[in-house]
Amino acid sequence: MDGPKTIQADWGTQYQVDFRTQGIRNGTSLTIIVDSQTYRVKAPQTINVWRDSGSSVSFSMNATVTEGFRRYQLLDWRDSAGASVKSPQKVLKPETFTARYKELSLFPCIIATVTFGSEISPEVQYLRNFRDHLVLSTRAGSAFMSVFNVWYYSFSPNVADFIASHDNTRAPVRIWLYPLIGILQLSSLTFSTLAFSPELAVVAAGLVASALIGLFYLTPITVSLARSLARRRTRNFDVVKVFSVSCLVALVILALGEVTGSLALLALASSAMVLTTLISAALVFSFVLLNVANHLTSWLKAKHPSFQDRQ
Repeated sequence: MDGPKTIQADWGTQYQVDFRTQGIRNGTSLTIIVDSQTYRVKAPQTINVWRDSGSSVSFSMNATVTEGFRRYQLLDWRDSAGASVKSPQKVLKPETFTARYKELSLFPCIIATVTFGSEISPEVQYLRNFRDHLVLSTRAGSAFMSVFNVWYYSFSPNVADFIASHDNTRAPVRIWLYPLIGILQLSSLTFSTLAFSPELAVVAAGLVASALIGLFYLTPITVSLARSLARRRTRNFDVVKVFSVSCLVALVILALGEVTGSLALLALASSAMVLTTLISAALVFSFVLLNVANHLTSWLKAKHPSFQDRQ
């Protein structure tokens, strides 16, 4: 020090600027770019930066985001007051910018859309909402849909093309689909009743839907199978036991998949559970129908001996 000195500290004001997302399922991966710097995040993670007062900040995010069987589209950016904003923005106070997304359907309900004539028809909207907001809201449901979509979209485009080019098929297919919608409504009620545990709820809803779909759509087929088994002297109890054990094993594997978080186990178990429930429900109902028919025939023979002669 060779003499008196004056040291002046110059202070500048900075404000924190936050960037977040809205409308995207937690865990979905996306990219935020702030002033040319890229941030890889997973919703609902927030990016925080500091900027000088009066400076500008630029920002952008994926126009569309795809995660598994979900797709999201960027709607707009909003500030902390809820006003729509565009990049860049001047920094005059602490601020939060929110990227708002809308969930889109990655896999359209092709057959239903062609049958009912529009993607916004009430029937198609219900089927899509059941899938996207109920089934896909859970791990077990998402795992099942990963298998179901591979199967369904392997043939549905061809079926939809056939319906689109043959108008006279629309009415029969509508009649065929209405019971399915009613069954899914009952399944939704089951899910709502057990909504306190979504994973349990989706399994219960799946069992209800599978059993009722099997009863309504497969019974005409399984009646013939039940008759064939009866001719071979196969006991009904043995057949039901096989399917019951198979369904129980599938439920055990499903529980193991939930505990371990294994999507492979969940996909395998949920698919097996649905398949065995479909067939076993239809078979049990077919056995009941045949037993009722046999008892009725026996009663008629006892009451009206001439009935046997007509047989």
